[in-house]
Amino acid sequence: MLEDTARVRVLDAIIPGGFDAATGVGWKTNPAGTAWRYRNPQGPSGIVRVRVRSRGVTPGRLRFVVIGRHGSYAMSPAHMPVKGTMISPLATTGQCGGALFPGPAPAPHCVFNPSGSTLRCR
Repeated sequence: MLEDTARVRVLDAIIPGGFDAATGVGWKTNPAGTAWRYRNPQGPSGIVRVRVRSRGVTPGRLRFVVIGRHGSYAMSPAHMPVKGTMISPLATTGQCGGALFPGPAPAPHCVFNPSGSTLRCR
């Protein structure tokens, strides 16, 4: 889920579970069980890739990256900062995580490319 500064949901997508070996679409896990990758060129709401990785030294802490293409997301610099939230479908006991990008750099921040077509948050 991606929200703007007014808490308006810019994106709320459910990424399906599973993996289809014939097409290569879906989730894969590394052998150690510490990283997960989702790929789908025609993903829900334009989400084509998701990466989730355990942050080794802190149990339960994860890093997530979400890449959307071919979607239409109503976002502008006037509606920042942005908040990203990832919620587990099994979130019965609060398994979710969030990231706020208040900026400016070097703090977590978001920036549009010069044409305004891509928003990158770090």
